[in-house]
Amino acid sequence: RRDAAPRRCVSWSSLPARLVAPVGPGCSGPPALSLDRRRGFVASMAVFVVELAPLPPSRTSLHSAIAHALDADADAGDDHLPAVVDAIGTTRVLLLLDNCEHVLDALAEIVEELLGRAPTALVLATSREPLRTAGETVVVIEPLDEAAAHAMFVDRATGRTAPPELDDIRAICA
Repeated sequence: RRDAAPRRCVSWSSLPARLVAPVGPGCSGPPALSLDRRRGFVASMAVFVVELAPLPPSRTSLHSAIAHALDADADAGDDHLPAVVDAIGTTRVLLLLDNCEHVLDALAEIVEELLGRAPTALVLATSREPLRTAGETVVVIEPLDEAAAHAMFVDRATGRTAPPELDDIRAICA
């Protein structure tokens, strides 16, 4: 939604391309890294996060999820892209597409269409592998060291009265 306040501020000029794919192994933190590294820059860009992990690999579900994230007024049809482009308008938008691995083919086509029709949009597509589409800049994210992985795990753990022990985390991730 164009009148929505940006969730984070990033520098449009600091990003190397309009489609950036931070790729790395699971639990390496590409989404958090994607936003955290840019937190210190000053500019106005609305950031919208689309969590793709629970979605089936269909164009319809992807269109719908992106439209929903942008609060776009989409008709009940299969193609929500016109509503997404309209919602973006002339606003500089960073669309963080998280966990793309299982929807790469359908998503690559959608991202190409979106970037072709919305010149103020920028996409960060986090995945274990790149989209392999025109104009994509791939940034390889190395696995986190054990201490950083532990800190991220603890940070994301919910509903616990005490942080999990490192041995417990190793057992879960083994």
